Amino acid sequence: MLIRTKRGKAGEKTRITLDTYQAWSEAPKKYKLVSGPELATLENERFLNDGGNPSLLPYRPVAEGGRGLPEEQQTYDRLSDVFRTARTQSYEVSAAGGSDKTQFYIGAGYFDQESIARPSKFNRFSLRVNLDNSVTDKVRIGTSTALTRTQRNVSSNDNNPVGVINSALFPRTNLPVYNPDGSYAKYGSFDNHQALIDNLDNDAVGTRVISNVYGEYRIQPNLTLRSSWSIDFNDMYENNFNNTLILAGQPRGTASSFLSRDITLLNEQTLNYSVNLGENHFIQALVGNTLQRNTFQRTTLAGQQFPGNDLPTIASSATQTGSSARSQAGLVSFFGKATYSFKERYTADVSVRADASSRFGADNRWGYFPAVGLGWRLGEESFIKDLNVFDELKLRASVGRTGNQAGISDFASLGLVQGGANYLDLPGTTPLQLANPNLSWESTEQWNVGVDAAVLQNRVILELNYYDKYTSGLLLNVPVPRKIGFSSVVENYGAVSNKGVELQVTTNWLPKSVVQWSTTFNIARNVNKVEKLAAPITAGSRDIFRLEEGQSLYSFWLYKQTRVNPESGDAEYEDVNGDGAITVADRQLVGTAWPDFFGASPTP
Repeated sequence: MLIRTKRGKAGEKTRITLDTYQAWSEAPKKYKLVSGPELATLENERFLNDGGNPSLLPYRPVAEGGRGLPEEQQTYDRLSDVFRTARTQSYEVSAAGGSDKTQFYIGAGYFDQESIARPSKFNRFSLRVNLDNSVTDKVRIGTSTALTRTQRNVSSNDNNPVGVINSALFPRTNLPVYNPDGSYAKYGSFDNHQALIDNLDNDAVGTRVISNVYGEYRIQPNLTLRSSWSIDFNDMYENNFNNTLILAGQPRGTASSFLSRDITLLNEQTLNYSVNLGENHFIQALVGNTLQRNTFQRTTLAGQQFPGNDLPTIASSATQTGSSARSQAGLVSFFGKATYSFKERYTADVSVRADASSRFGADNRWGYFPAVGLGWRLGEESFIKDLNVFDELKLRASVGRTGNQAGISDFASLGLVQGGANYLDLPGTTPLQLANPNLSWESTEQWNVGVDAAVLQNRVILELNYYDKYTSGLLLNVPVPRKIGFSSVVENYGAVSNKGVELQVTTNWLPKSVVQWSTTFNIARNVNKVEKLAAPITAGSRDIFRLEEGQSLYSFWLYKQTRVNPESGDAEYEDVNGDGAITVADRQLVGTAWPDFFGASPTP
């Protein structure tokens, strides 16, 4: 939550900085489409291959009842209407400076970006103020505040028929964009691409404020007490109006409005102690606690049947609907960490934290998460230095436990009822969620070992890691008998393991040159396995993914194709249960989306 960057320096004259850049972007590759004459020729060939009468070709002279000869067809390049050379521009101006007691930084920026596909665009205004003041030799106060305001207009997801790219891609290239009367021409389930470009009205305005106020009191030269209060206010307001010129707005127009507001309040206290005991020993310790509250609010409105395209507000619609939701969660944490270093050669870190979340059952809100880390700068030992090979050689090892509460609602442990269940036009309530007072933290136990090495005067730097993670008490929707009125309940049930190795090699080709040049290569392998699961879980479009005990995450649950019938050309699939029919009972695990290896390498 703290904003620690770009601060003024004591005794420094005020400096004014202006940064700007301009950029232009294009799609590196675009779809290659056939021309109008080529399309007509292909259509005629398909017609003949399907056994059509040569005298009845679809593209033949108009006088004979056809659509005109292939060479007479025009080509309408819709993709050129959609894709553009998009401009990005950025401007930042700042002032920083300070005296011995007070330092400041003030900066403002503007960022504007067009998308390479019309009509999407995005812009952002930003302001940042950082201020620090030494009240006395022992007391220091300060604040950091960042404000941003964003605005965007985006098109629909291009995986659906009303996406701008699909609407330009799928209509035949010999079909005109406009009707003879000048109106937008539409074909099949696709909208007119130019209609979308001209009329899409999806205006989303976001406002975010992140602010922190802190105070420090130096009790002793090596003992400091710090307290801070922070707020993260994130507001998004989106209006979407579909007029009658696009399919989504027919027959009389539709509109939606969405308000999202998230507020996080955080208070933190820390006591930091650090001391050098002679030349060889260094000790640093920190203890503290945090109090956090998260509040979110969602409001959705929708309207249909508008009197005209010039009245886009939902208040003008004939039919109006809406819903709202509000939720709140709290987190209390206590933590401590101690670091010991001997000759800057041997280090040991010990930490522990205790967290209590309001999302869990009253008797299971606390989770305890310790960790230990050890480091040995082996390269500082004489028997390694004498080799005169390594510029740096360090061994690392750690073991610890972490907790997770993501993926569940703020009231996941409670039995809930929902209003609005009407019966005979009277308001009522209905059960919404089963209670689980035993719900608690999902925890991950992990250990890892690693080595860091540098050779050839730090020209080559290597980092190698091996890890073993075991996550238990997974927060899952576990199926329950439907006869009780519910299909699932959130429980701590299930476990997943991850084991893997990671390798990264960085090469500094010009370490002492004014021009810096380095490349990084990394590769990793992770072996994932579902160790425990109450019952198989399917997910994804058409349930193509399946979580099953003993298998990896993201396993494909499909019909296994055995061959292509040479006579019919149809695909044939394995009949798993042998009943002579291909049904859902014949689906099986046929692979996984989890890669064997993943990584990146520098491009030449």
